[in-house]
Amino acid sequence: MKVLTVIDGFALGGAERLLATLAAFGPKAGFELEMVGVRAPESHGTMEGVPAESQLTASSLHAGRFGDPIAVKRLAEVIRKSDCDVVHAHLERASTIAWLAGTIVDRPTVCTFHHPAREIPGRVSAAKEDLAVFGAARTKGLIFPSRDTWDSFEQRYHKRPTWALLYNGIDLSEFSTELAEMPADLGIPDGVPVAAVVAAFHRRKGHEEALRAWPGVLEQVPEARLLLVGSGVEEANVRATIDELGIGDSVVMAGLRSDVPQIMRASTLVLLPSRSEAVPTVLIEAAACGRAIVATRAGGNWEALEDERSGLLVELDDVPGLTSALAALLGDPQRAAEMGRAGRALAEERFDAGVWVDRLNAIYEGALAGVPAGETLAAA
Repeated sequence: MKVLTVIDGFALGGAERLLATLAAFGPKAGFELEMVGVRAPESHGTMEGVPAESQLTASSLHAGRFGDPIAVKRLAEVIRKSDCDVVHAHLERASTIAWLAGTIVDRPTVCTFHHPAREIPGRVSAAKEDLAVFGAARTKGLIFPSRDTWDSFEQRYHKRPTWALLYNGIDLSEFSTELAEMPADLGIPDGVPVAAVVAAFHRRKGHEEALRAWPGVLEQVPEARLLLVGSGVEEANVRATIDELGIGDSVVMAGLRSDVPQIMRASTLVLLPSRSEAVPTVLIEAAACGRAIVATRAGGNWEALEDERSGLLVELDDVPGLTSALAALLGDPQRAAEMGRAGRALAEERFDAGVWVDRLNAIYEGALAGVPAGETLAAA
């Protein structure tokens, strides 16, 4: 079976990293994959992060505005030339274009919405979302990667038989639970407890709350370190808050890194104090590495851990609660390790890439037979 995957862009965020996993596992399930981006790519050829052996090629529609009719025409031509059996669009912009192009050339299409409804406020964003949902309702499947995302759309839109809940998967073989040494260039002393935040510097990721909670953590665990991995538009504000709080000696700004699994395995826990999420890939990866998790009750964070068993959940805007959760685990490495082992077991049960790909295969075969995705998974 040949599947044309349509994605908004090639920035390699959570959704794009999952496609890299699909590129590796798809051929094992019998998929011949091809990918096209809606926006212009930063670089041409194979998408960064996709294993070379997958031979997943990436091209671009170079689309302009949302719902660009020229992009629809271009995608229809790409579908014809690819001779694909199924089109799978990821994210709302790609879905808006893909259902139209698929209809033009008579190819079954399925969509995945990776983010909760109305994640970005404003009338323009709402109108774009409405258009994407309208189009997805006319495909063979609208896949939600978390119960929280499903619920957010069900509150605003009419549920259809095409809707399906399917957790994304990762290649668990790439994530060891063995302890690792912290990269020497980060300057973190051996043996100190570390809370790692792996997230882009955006307001919704909650760096501000993590920093506000940190002085209270230091009062209880003075040797602890807060490790921030990533970059983004809020970086200057993050640095300013660190200076304001006088915690620069215990906060490490790591920037973008290619050794995130090693950093996770060298840390005591992984922290994600975000305000909006689906099921964050970073938390799935943290669980796969056998790390305890501290996260806010935002979006689908709760679906990546079991509260009090594989991690601790904290209410939004509860800085004292965040302080307490961090101090509890950083000050008790044995408890953190036990939670990490439970997290790995959860990852194997819920987020294994092999299971994910098998269920996607069933959805694709159902789409070819005219069966809605929801009915396909319900019968599995």
